[in-house]
Amino acid sequence: MNLYNKGFTILETLVATLLLSLVLASVAGLLQNSFQIARDYKDSVTAAMLAQEAMEMVRERRDQNIETGDPSRWLEGLVDNPPVCNNPQGCIVKLQNNGSVLFERCTGGSCDNLRFDSTSGVFSYDSGGSLTQFIRSVYIKPIGSDEAEVRVRIEWKGLLGVKNLVLETHLFQWQL
Repeated sequence: MNLYNKGFTILETLVATLLLSLVLASVAGLLQNSFQIARDYKDSVTAAMLAQEAMEMVRERRDQNIETGDPSRWLEGLVDNPPVCNNPQGCIVKLQNNGSVLFERCTGGSCDNLRFDSTSGVFSYDSGGSLTQFIRSVYIKPIGSDEAEVRVRIEWKGLLGVKNLVLETHLFQWQL
C-alpha cells in the first residue's frame, strides 16, 4: 500500500485554497465596481431630473408673469435689477410651501448644494434635509424683448471626478 496516494497533501490544500480565494476576491471586486457604476448612473439620472425641474420652474414663473396682464413683465423676478439669474454666479430656484417659486441670486463663488429630505423625497434648500453633492445653478440671458436663453447647470462628484450637466433652451414671451 502506497502512503503517498491516500489524500491531499498540505501543499495541494494550500494551492487549492489560494486559487479559491483569488477567484472569490475577483468576484467581490467586480461586484463592488458594478455597485459603483450603478450609483454613478443613478446620480446622473438624478442630475437630469433636477435640471429639468429647474427648467420647469423657470417656465412656470414666466407664465405667471405673462398672466399678470402686462406682457413686458414676462421676465420679472428672473432678471430684475439687481440681476437675479443673469449674472456670472447664476441663481437658485426655491419651491415655496405655498407652491410659488422664488429665485435667489447665488452669492460668492457658486450656488449652494441642494439638500434631500428622505421623509418627503424632495430636494430643496431647506435646512431640514441632508446635504447632497448636487449644485444647481440657473442662468437666464435676455435676447431682445421677447426671447431669453435659459441654462440650468448641475454639478456633482461622479465616479471619475466632477461631472456637469447643462440643460439649455430658449423661452419666448408668447403673448405678444
